[in-house]
Amino acid sequence: MIRFALIQLISLLTFSSLMGQQWTNSEIEIANTAKNATYMTQEERDVIKYINLARLNGEKFFNTFFKDYSIRYRIDTTEVVYYKSLETELLELSALYPLQVCEQLTKCAKEGALWQKNNNEIGHEGVWERFDKYGIETSKSGENCSYGVSSAIDVVCQLLHDDGVRSLGHRKNILSVEYTAVGVGGETHPSYKYVFVLDFANNLEKLSLPQEYASQAKKASSKIIHETNGNEGVLIDNRKPMTFDTEEGGVSHRYKTVKINGSWWFAQNISFEKTFVSGYNDDKKNAETYGLMYRYSETFDVCPDGWHIPTKAEWEGVLNSNQKNLLNFTKCGERSCHSVYSNIGSSGKYWTSTKIEGGDKSSYYWTVKYNSNETTTFERTWEHDALYVRCKQD
Repeated sequence: MIRFALIQLISLLTFSSLMGQQWTNSEIEIANTAKNATYMTQEERDVIKYINLARLNGEKFFNTFFKDYSIRYRIDTTEVVYYKSLETELLELSALYPLQVCEQLTKCAKEGALWQKNNNEIGHEGVWERFDKYGIETSKSGENCSYGVSSAIDVVCQLLHDDGVRSLGHRKNILSVEYTAVGVGGETHPSYKYVFVLDFANNLEKLSLPQEYASQAKKASSKIIHETNGNEGVLIDNRKPMTFDTEEGGVSHRYKTVKINGSWWFAQNISFEKTFVSGYNDDKKNAETYGLMYRYSETFDVCPDGWHIPTKAEWEGVLNSNQKNLLNFTKCGERSCHSVYSNIGSSGKYWTSTKIEGGDKSSYYWTVKYNSNETTTFERTWEHDALYVRCKQD
């Protein structure tokens, strides 16, 4: 017990030293938006503080808190889908507006955490009913749940790492430019020791930032712009410089979007550039015409914030409608795991986010195939093949 207490004390002293050396009082003050929320525990308030530090300076957060977390939890720092992707995202992150604490969201989160404790459950049961119960009016909302860790910094690092969550949905919520408010509730849990529920919304005004951060935040907020007119739209993607398909004087991609059955869909293939991603036959003209091809492991962050790769069920809904032609499918081909390109001009294949359960240890996903006769079918495809991506608004 004495040895354990000593380890905790050393860890706390190291942590305090790290805070003092790396983060300024001004940064901590900006991030600590929940400091006067007496209806929250200190740990709950600190969750919001660490979220805001990550939003304020992603590079510093990764190089201090997350590296410390990765050492303590022995995370594989060569792993690509989760660790390396977070490193890239935080190092490239422009300052985001800090999230405000919201008492109604906190009540919502606390009730969710208490329900999981009392029922020995996990997940998001009743989340929208709770939003309605507490009168939370918002055009965008989301919820994160953390299990098994009790300290605020570990909660935030666990959710940012998002290990095993292919959609990286927890990370996207924390780093979303669209949210302005958050509530946090923490409880003990019969099976997982601890549960923290984080509820997000855009029901409050953006907080002001010092000038040194404000210009970055304004730029980050305008990285994704969706302009609509009736059932047609254009999404402007300014997330990173593109080496092709650019506008004169800028680097943005423009994607046609269409509204089908009340939901917005991309009407063309995405071209978010990443390492080892290419167009058909590694040809630039094909990339400009058809978009880029991705192995499934490379799709985790290609859709803009607020959009996602559709599930099989979502694809079925639109393909069974009389408006599927609005998606403007192309016979763009595919690439096998052995880098063999085929079928351009005769068919095209698109990822769903639905994994096929069971079978052997390899991972297969349902995909949409646009056939030569302009019909669509679902096929079983290995995750190491490279296909195209369409995005659907959340």
